[in-house]
Amino acid sequence: MSDMETELIQRIRDMFPRKLERPTPEPATDLIASGVLDSLALIELLAALEHEFDIRLDLGTLEPEQFRSIESIATMVGASRAGGRAGDG
Repeated sequence: MSDMETELIQRIRDMFPRKLERPTPEPATDLIASGVLDSLALIELLAALEHEFDIRLDLGTLEPEQFRSIESIATMVGASRAGGRAGDG
């Protein structure tokens, strides 16, 4: 894992207590199955990700699997920051 990936994961983990008022999950925790992300928390997370990373997420192309874990969210954010569409992949 690169330093950039590690930093993204940590920044996203920090958002859970700070922005979502949820406990900090481990990077590989299944956020949906564990109940950390419900529908309201997902919307709050989308807004927080866009603000935190200055990205625009294409809601029409996002897939639930992209929000399964902190690691998958970091992959999506990294792709979006690199100029790819956040819904791709």
